[in-house]
Amino acid sequence: MTRTPKKRQQHSRLERERQVERLLIVGVVAVGLAVIGLMVYGLVIYPAMLADQPVAFVDGVPITVAEFQARTRLARLDLRQALSWWQDQQYSASATADDAAMDAMQKYINEYADLLSPDKATAIAKQTLNRLIELELARQEAERRGIVLTPDEVQRLIELDSGYDREAAAAPQQPADEPTPAGALTTTGEITPTGVITPAAAPLPTWTPLPTRTPLPTATPMTEDAFQARYNDQIDALASYGITEEMFRSWFAADQQLIELREVMASEHPTMTEQIELRYLTTTSEEQANDFAARLADGEDYQALVDEIDAAVVATLESPPGHAELVWYPRSEIEGELAFLGTALIDLAFDLEVGAYSEPRLSEDGTTYAILSVTGHEEERELEPVLLNELIEQAYQDWLLSMIAEVVERLPYDSSIIPTRP
Repeated sequence: MTRTPKKRQQHSRLERERQVERLLIVGVVAVGLAVIGLMVYGLVIYPAMLADQPVAFVDGVPITVAEFQARTRLARLDLRQALSWWQDQQYSASATADDAAMDAMQKYINEYADLLSPDKATAIAKQTLNRLIELELARQEAERRGIVLTPDEVQRLIELDSGYDREAAAAPQQPADEPTPAGALTTTGEITPTGVITPAAAPLPTWTPLPTRTPLPTATPMTEDAFQARYNDQIDALASYGITEEMFRSWFAADQQLIELREVMASEHPTMTEQIELRYLTTTSEEQANDFAARLADGEDYQALVDEIDAAVVATLESPPGHAELVWYPRSEIEGELAFLGTALIDLAFDLEVGAYSEPRLSEDGTTYAILSVTGHEEERELEPVLLNELIEQAYQDWLLSMIAEVVERLPYDSSIIPTRP
């Protein structure tokens, strides 16, 4: 049967409608797939790619976004735990502590809470990145010096840090110490006059993650099962903050390498050097300086001039003369303490005979006249322990800054990657 023109028109219209429907379906599916693709990219692919992006290179070794974020979360977690610790201390002491003690604890609480505020997130992140850079530099330097930890050594150190000692746990147990009488108070801290127990290792209100030392053994050795349970709990807790077991172990190893590296560097620092005992008088008046010099030359007692200067300081605020004594200082420290005098005057101090006085000399900055007197001079003298520690620390910081300038490249990153929790 032959189709009429009318039927052919209807058939054509139906075909066009079907084509439009198919195109619409294809379009909807394509848009849906594109949306899903964008979601997968935004939720899965992009974060994975971002996590592998570097925020810094340390002699070619990258510090990734993932490690940077994880370590920042750990820093915030440390701060939050310290905040909780102080809050608990305040609550426990609320019934017995006086107002001064409560105010002191509240001060720490406020400072920790401020550090955890959103506007401090960038500062914590910056400090964290600095720490990661320092650890990587220390790891590289330690390995150059042969300070290397095997996986078993890292495991043993983690065990000891947690209080588990394999040898102590395997050894026959000794009888327990006499029990503490009921009602006796024991503490590792000190009892202040106000009656508030001050912990021996109370957290400080600034976060500076430091290498940890092996704790003292406990009276009852921890068992392997107890250690493993504690370790697993710790790893699970860290995982909830995006900190993997691999990160934890690598940071722990790096901390230990830093400890050993600093011990080696400290042992290399000289403990003896040329030192002098120096005292000096200063004044802004050339006339007064010449008067002091003449009186000393005539045999007047140095202490009499010091007493006169002290009286002048009390009597007037208009540029009174001054005096000071430096007891057994090496050149490096005198240069720091007396930088205003200048190199020429410091050289003069080391050239003076013991007991002699210098002529009045104008300081390098042109503001002060000084009369120097050396009361002791030794070519080789043992450095005082406190000063030696300061010099060792300064030497390490100088090394660190020089390495940062030489081999560290920091890359820009968006502030949106900085964690603000926990």
